[in-house]
This record gives sequence, C-alpha cells and structure tokens, in this order.
Amino acid sequence: RFHSKVVDVHSEKGSTEETIHPGKNENRVLKTSLSITLMKIWKSPVFVMSGQLAVILVLSIYCLTTAFDQEKKNQLLVSFYGANGDWDNVIKTAKTLQDYDIFVNFEYNKALANKGKLEENLLNYKQLAGSSSLFLDGAVTSDVPFICSDQYYDLGFMHESLHWTFEAQTIFPNSPRLMKRLVQINLVRGKYELAQKFLNRLNDNMLYHDWVASYQKYINDTSLVTKDPVFSWKRKCEPREAFTASSYVQKLDKLLEANPANRMAYEYLLCSFLLDGDLGTLESSVRENDIFPKYPLPRSWEEALILYYYMAGKMPVQGEIKLSKEKQVQFVSFLKAIKPFGNDWQSARRSLEKEFGTSYWYYVRCLSPRITKAQVKKQKDDD
Repeated sequence: RFHSKVVDVHSEKGSTEETIHPGKNENRVLKTSLSITLMKIWKSPVFVMSGQLAVILVLSIYCLTTAFDQEKKNQLLVSFYGANGDWDNVIKTAKTLQDYDIFVNFEYNKALANKGKLEENLLNYKQLAGSSSLFLDGAVTSDVPFICSDQYYDLGFMHESLHWTFEAQTIFPNSPRLMKRLVQINLVRGKYELAQKFLNRLNDNMLYHDWVASYQKYINDTSLVTKDPVFSWKRKCEPREAFTASSYVQKLDKLLEANPANRMAYEYLLCSFLLDGDLGTLESSVRENDIFPKYPLPRSWEEALILYYYMAGKMPVQGEIKLSKEKQVQFVSFLKAIKPFGNDWQSARRSLEKEFGTSYWYYVRCLSPRITKAQVKKQKDDD
C-alpha cells in the first residue's frame, strides 16, 4: 500500500508540474529528436569506418611502441647475459633482434668462442661489420673496458685483462663486477695479498658474502689455485713478458706463442682472417698447424678454403688439408646460382639467402663490408 501511494504522489506531482511548466514537453521532444539523430550518425557507415580506423591507428601505435621496447630490452639482455657468462641465452636472444647492432654481434661471437663453436657457427649471424665484430678495443664507450676486461680474461691474457679492468675503474670505481675480476686475475697471477685486499673490499657489500666465501678458500689454501682447472689453464696462457699492443692480431699471436694449444685464441685469429677475406693467411695457418685436427674442418673454414683453391687454380697437397666432396658440390651449385646476378649483390642477397645464407661464399658476395661498403657505427651513446 505504501508503495502504491508513493507512485500516486509522484504521478500527481508530475501532472501538477506539467500544468505549471508546459515548456518541459518541448524540451523532451527536442531531446528525443536529438537522440534519434545521434543514433543515425552512430550507425552511419562513415562514422563506423572512421571509428574502426581510429581503433586500428591506436593499436598500431601500441604495437610499434611495444616492439620497440622489446627490441631495446633484448639488446640489454644480450649484454647482461654476456656479462654473466650465460652463453646460451646470449645466442638465443641475439637471434631475435631485427636491427643490426655491433655490440650484440660481438657478444654473439664471444658466446660462440666460449662454447668452442666460433668457427663452426660464426656465419649463422649476419657479420655485417666483418672482423670488427670480434674485438672492440678501438671503440670508446663506458661499456668497452668492461667488455675487453672479460674477453681477455676468457682468452687467458691476464695482463691485458688487468689493463682494461683499471680502465673501467676510472669510470666506475668500486664496481663489484670489477672487484670480482681483480680477485680472479690476481689469483691466476699468484698475487694472493692483492686478491685478499679486493676480497675484503668486496665483502663490505652484503650481497657478495657468498661469492667472497667461495673464493676465500683459494687464499687460505693457495694449492687449490693450481688444482683448479680454470685457474691452472689460464696460468699456461699468459705471455711471459708484459705486452700491450693496439692490434688484437698481435695480442692473439702473443697468446699462441705462449701456449699454442690455446684454442680460443687460435679460433679468433683464424676467424679474423676469414672475415677480412685474407684466405691465403687462413690457408697457411690451417696447413702449418700441428695441434688442432685438420679434418673435418669447421664449416666456415672449409668453405673459405674451397673458394681459395678455386681462385688460386689449384688443389691442396694430399695429406695437408682435406676437403669434403659434399662441400665442393655445394660450391659448384653456388657458382651456378650467383652467376645471373653479376655484381648486383643486393638482388643476389634476397634471392640466395634461403639456400646459402649461412655459407662463407654468401658472406663474401653479399654481406662483407668490402662488398656492401657498410659503415657500421661502433660508437654507442652513453645514456
């Protein structure tokens, strides 16, 4: 009953208001007319199409922004994985990037070198910078001293690694990453008191107590350094005299002079000849080598030597270098495929990439900076 009375009262008020303010009826008619007009516009094809285009535009901007951010994120991840020795993730992440970056290229090559696969898988990545992507000594950014410190430590060149670590310290003093490297270098060099000093400084940071504890044992019992496979190997690699040069080729020569069994140094050196197109030096280096097996040769080296002997009009002396028949047949196929393009390397690149894209022959004709005249920017801005 109460509810029905409320309704009645409202209806009565409504009728009273309509009597006193007759203009409200006109307003209602206008509002209704306006609503109908708006509905017609909303449903019109032009408005619907405009709305769809606006939505597509917004989504496109969002997708482009997301892709850009992901690209930058993956570039940073490659550097992070490289600094932490996570070689598999370096290789995996580098392959996802669309734009070429020489620092990513360098980390990719370094990851392969540490996995012992540099000569085999080098050309699975577009080496657009040629041999410049193997070492970054010439670039000048805040990242480079860190990068070179790590690389020469991996190669067993303690003097050179120490040089770059000190360079990095002038930019980032008391960096935990540099403190850790200084501990390792001094353990290899038998400078236990210095190693202890850097351990003590690193121990002030509560985040590195576990790391300090794991390395303190080498100072408490120095015989453990000799027993450690990594430290003992690096002691065999260090050149006897303090040596610094501007050319990484000279540094690699010194490493191989100190220890001819340093496979990483050997691979880096020969891959530099490979990417520079110095096939005569590559051939003599492989032929004169008495430590590492000559057969089967790594894929990129074999392809380069087949090209060398073809251009020289000769075959290798039996027993010195052996080339597989399968690779020789592939080379003949490549010659037939490349012939129609003449000097048009851009068209050849697009056409032949699927079948020959990871071969040395494709690199020489379509990717080498000697052919493309590419000027790869080494300088990276410091944000």
